[in-house]
Amino acid sequence: MRIVLFISSAFLTFFCSAQTTDFAIKKFSPSIVKFKETNIKADSVDVVLSFNNARSFNEWRKKTHVISGYSPSNVSVVRLRATDLQQLLADSSIVFADMLRKPKEELTTGSLDISLNKLNVVHSRYPTINGNSINVSLKEQQYDIDDVDWKGRSFNSGVGATTRSSHASIMATMVGGGGNSSPFAMGAAPGVNMTSSDFAGLLPDADSVYRHFNITVQNHSYGTGIENYYGSDAAAFDASTYINSTLIHIFSSGNSGTATTVEGRYKGIPQVANLTGSFKMAKNIITVGATDSFNNVMSASSKGPAYDGRVKPELVAFGLDGTSGATALVSGAAALIQHAHLRKFGTLPFAALTKALLLNSADDVDAKQVDFTSGYGSLNAYKAVKAVEENHFFIGDVMKGQTKSFEIQVPANIANLKVMLVWTDVPAEANATKALVNDLDCRLSFPITGEKWSPWVLNTVTISDSLNQPAIRKTDTLNTVEQITIEQPKAGTYSFEVKADKINSGSQQFAVVYQFDTLRNFSWTYPTAANVLEASSTNVLRWQSNIPENGKLEISINNGKWQSISTINTKDNYTKWITPDTVCTARLKMFISSSNIEKVSEEFVISRPIDVQVGFNCTDSFMLHWNHFPHDQYEIYTLEEKYLQPIVNTSDTFNILSKKKHASLYFAVAPKVGSLHGRRSYIIDYTSQGVECYFQTFYASLINKNSALLEARLGSLYGVQKVLFQKQNRKGVFENIHSAASPLNNAFSYTDAAPSKGVNNYRIGLTLANGITIYSPAEHIYYFPKEPVIAFPNPVRQGQPFKLIAQEPGVYTIVMYDATGKLYYKGLLEDINKEVPTTSLGKGMYLIRISSKEGGGSTQKILVN
Repeated sequence: MRIVLFISSAFLTFFCSAQTTDFAIKKFSPSIVKFKETNIKADSVDVVLSFNNARSFNEWRKKTHVISGYSPSNVSVVRLRATDLQQLLADSSIVFADMLRKPKEELTTGSLDISLNKLNVVHSRYPTINGNSINVSLKEQQYDIDDVDWKGRSFNSGVGATTRSSHASIMATMVGGGGNSSPFAMGAAPGVNMTSSDFAGLLPDADSVYRHFNITVQNHSYGTGIENYYGSDAAAFDASTYINSTLIHIFSSGNSGTATTVEGRYKGIPQVANLTGSFKMAKNIITVGATDSFNNVMSASSKGPAYDGRVKPELVAFGLDGTSGATALVSGAAALIQHAHLRKFGTLPFAALTKALLLNSADDVDAKQVDFTSGYGSLNAYKAVKAVEENHFFIGDVMKGQTKSFEIQVPANIANLKVMLVWTDVPAEANATKALVNDLDCRLSFPITGEKWSPWVLNTVTISDSLNQPAIRKTDTLNTVEQITIEQPKAGTYSFEVKADKINSGSQQFAVVYQFDTLRNFSWTYPTAANVLEASSTNVLRWQSNIPENGKLEISINNGKWQSISTINTKDNYTKWITPDTVCTARLKMFISSSNIEKVSEEFVISRPIDVQVGFNCTDSFMLHWNHFPHDQYEIYTLEEKYLQPIVNTSDTFNILSKKKHASLYFAVAPKVGSLHGRRSYIIDYTSQGVECYFQTFYASLINKNSALLEARLGSLYGVQKVLFQKQNRKGVFENIHSAASPLNNAFSYTDAAPSKGVNNYRIGLTLANGITIYSPAEHIYYFPKEPVIAFPNPVRQGQPFKLIAQEPGVYTIVMYDATGKLYYKGLLEDINKEVPTTSLGKGMYLIRISSKEGGGSTQKILVN
């Protein structure tokens, strides 16, 4: 048995239950202490040794079996004898040890909604910003690289897991699914390139991997158990971001939100500080919690604070089934931000800027301002990308004692001004009592009035009531993120100052982002022109509004008169609505009479599902057909290099496509409603639908022990003039036994009331309009009206086998002997069809005696010639 351990690179001092100062407790993590106390028996242990310098790190790697490691943090995973664990205490070059816990995926099923976090708005308003050229790594098991939603966009970075999992495939789809398999498989950033990284080691990949493959987003939707200390893995991920300046790591907070931690500073306080993994204590990452479809934080979503009182999680997003999915959506949003920055400025944003854009644009949920449940709020991808497009950010750097100032022009009629400072800090020593090393401070001022504002800071006192108190304005000495907000700011020029109070050496780079929310603002966010609502189903309509008044919701169908739906409070930002059972274009309108505000949505489509089927699959062509819609245009798509592309417009409900012209196997169809498209069908592989050249099914079966029932179903009746039922005669020629001209149904049958004794072979023929007749494969039945078993063929040529065909399996015993009484074969017919060889038989007459379990029997003759 092997136990897996972690040993960290820097000196660790963690909070244990008794705050002991024992040297072993300082050097070993709580999980190792528990391992030693429970006296678990093991032959060997995998440990991650963290060394005080690179020389010690390299020396140990020479003398020990090394599994993996992260050299910038001097961390190495090695395999030791379990009896050698105690000796690590005496080695002064080893400074910390932690259990290498087994990572667990934090989602079992997938539920994808990209409208809550305004990802659909990005797709509609900025269609060219889709994550194209951004490389994302999914750190866990391997996703399904053969999925059509990843065609042409999956690459091998050489560090992926060997085992595939459905969880990984769901995460990959949420991050950047291309929507090829169905419209519901459209991820947050459908243009990204995706690769896999094995999460077994709980450490970052080698820097060379990130750099060689230009990976700038890594998704981590997994956890271990509730842990409250800054482990060597946390320091390693902080180092990874610090070294790779554009790389951002995004972690799930965990699904243990109702649990109580038993270790660290906040032990024993219910439902706080329950993030699932010490690596989530890193400060340069983003940790993500989960909400339902209406921005209510899920009770199971793990809460902060971090072990030292820092804000965790920093962000929440839709994750009805867990924080894994929420994390994937944020990873996709990060890729959109990077793509937007790359298109506009020609460079990728450094990680602190990406992080600042994500956090500062979030919608405030749960408690007002920042809190330990939702962090800085719920992801709003549209506002984040818009901030890039409007250039609402600054980049700077400061040295110790230096102050940098930036001017922000605030227009009139602003409801809320939000400004955020973020920096990528150098990693702290493992198990440091406080993770922050370089401390920056910010302040916002309005020189005209002399007003000044400090950032929002939460109470970190280890009492439940204190942790739930609202944030107050004060100097922040814990976090690498500081936010200042002002409600209804005066118009004018504001000054934002960044001061370096504590920097160990050199300078510290930082990012500042800002955002305005207009007073009495209302804007529709779902549906957009790119969204299709399904007819006769419940949908959630979404908008963003800061107008706390009732509004009248109305609809116009096909540009007709406005019809009332309901009266609702616009501050709710959503309402549920059952769409009419029709196929049409529509617009929504919100009319707020008290303010005389009228806001009309983009035109969108209400559509029924479309079902594509294969009519025939012949040598040179194939037919697709689908259900009729009350309009006259459809568009056929085929899967090309990466995505579905339109190839044919037609007014018919079928289309025949040339295989020579269309080499792809994958196709889909969407109705056209006015100038827009309705709900596109699921993609199909036309070769795997069970339809050959017209024939979908053909069966022959014996009924009532005396008739042959022939049943067939065609994929299509297109061009079929006549259906022929044929039977093979004794000369081996198929003859017509029945025909039907101009069939009206693609399913038909015929009963042969006079089958021949022995084997009966049947087939179906179709005479087409072009004069060609095509035939189905032959089907056969065995018919023997008086005998329970027959021998076939009879006579049989010497050396060739014959068959014993029984009415029922496992009932009849067969004895075969020649005319002199010599026995040649005896046995039970366990199957309906039994083949008997004749290689040892001479020419002549043989007798077959048949007996049943119920008694009685008969004798047949078979001639071998």
